[in-house]
Amino acid sequence: MSPKLHTLTVPDLLWINLQLTGETVPYHYARLEEAVFTQFGHGSSRDVPAQAAGFLTEFARLRPFTRGNDACAFVGCLTFLAMNGHRLKLADSEAAEWARGIWADPDSVHAKFQERLAVQESDHGSHPDHYETARTVLDQFPETLQELVKNEAPVPVG
Repeated sequence: MSPKLHTLTVPDLLWINLQLTGETVPYHYARLEEAVFTQFGHGSSRDVPAQAAGFLTEFARLRPFTRGNDACAFVGCLTFLAMNGHRLKLADSEAAEWARGIWADPDSVHAKFQERLAVQESDHGSHPDHYETARTVLDQFPETLQELVKNEAPVPVG
C-alpha cells in the first residue's frame, strides 16, 4: 500500500497568500480551486515531484489572486513536497531566479526539479500540520518571497 498523499486545500492557500501579502486580497474562486487541484496527477497521484512541478507552473499560470500568485505557487509547491517527504535543495539567494526560469520555460520544469530534488525524513507522522510546514518554507525563503511578491504585476479579478 502506498503512503497517503498529503495535499493543500483552498483555505491553506488563502492563509499562505495572507502571510505573503499581509492582507486579504481579492481572488477568483473558480481559478483558485482549479489551481489548488493541480497538485493531483492525471490518472494517478503517486508521483509527488511531478505533481509539485505541475502545481508550481499551473498555479502561477492561473493567477487566482490579485497579488502574490508567484510566491504562493512557490510556497505551495515546497509545502506540498515537504508534507510528502521531499524537498528542493535551493538557497534563498537563488530560489526566485530558479522559479522564474521554470515559469519562463515550463517544459524545463521536470529537469530543473530532478537537479534539486532530495528525499527528507518526515517527522509529520500520518497527518502533517499544513500551516507549520508552510511556516517553515516561509521562514526559509524571506528574500525570495519578498522579491516574488514585490515584482509581480497586479492581476485583475472579475
